[in-house]
Amino acid sequence: MKSSFLLAGLLGGLFSSISTFAAGSDPADFWPQWRGPSGTGAAPLADPPVTWSETKNIRWKTRVPGSGSATPIIWEDRVFVVTAIPTVKKTARTVVRTTMAQKADPGAAQKGGGPPRPQASGEPYQFAVICYDRDNGKPIWQKIAREEVPHEGHHENHGYASASPVTDGKYLYAYFGSRGLHCYDFDGNPKWSKDFGKMETKNSFGEGASPALFGDKIIIVWDHEGPDFITALDKKDGHELWKTPRDERTG
Repeated sequence: MKSSFLLAGLLGGLFSSISTFAAGSDPADFWPQWRGPSGTGAAPLADPPVTWSETKNIRWKTRVPGSGSATPIIWEDRVFVVTAIPTVKKTARTVVRTTMAQKADPGAAQKGGGPPRPQASGEPYQFAVICYDRDNGKPIWQKIAREEVPHEGHHENHGYASASPVTDGKYLYAYFGSRGLHCYDFDGNPKWSKDFGKMETKNSFGEGASPALFGDKIIIVWDHEGPDFITALDKKDGHELWKTPRDERTG
């Protein structure tokens, strides 16, 4: 989705064998999370095309505002996408905040021969969730989970919407890292939100760890250059069930 286009011919082909949807739909029938129903990157019930292009085996194409590298997820007749949309607003000054690692070692960004990582531009972004009709690619609803100026930059190969959402078939859980975890029903009504603070990533590599859904729990791993933790939230209301400290670097 980095190119601001969502090509859904492949998505349509992956699930072309599904013609009816039941209240007790099996997650294996769809693509409910990062790397698919089993977390392996495979769709067990799929029959995808083996070749495609801008015109071949493409059922529809629609422009996605903003950019992101998160997985589009699918449940029944809906496709959900997260994206970070730059706004036309400009702040009075450019915000450039170094990571904790860079504060300790100002040359850290240059180590390894790589270029310095992009820093926050000072421009507000809308961190958005968009629901599309899987049959024709038309948007059904779009919600702004948060609008703010990012506190640091990101790796040049991705952006501010890299964590893939996850669904249990009833609710959608969209995670924007430092911009929080947000729960919506399938009609786009916000149910709850949870804030975890601001992540400090090494060399401003950015954030991208996706949440995991297990039973009635949502698991969040928060590994960065500050205090780390793994936490489980109740998926119904977002309250914390447990939280365990970790000692890891940026993940």
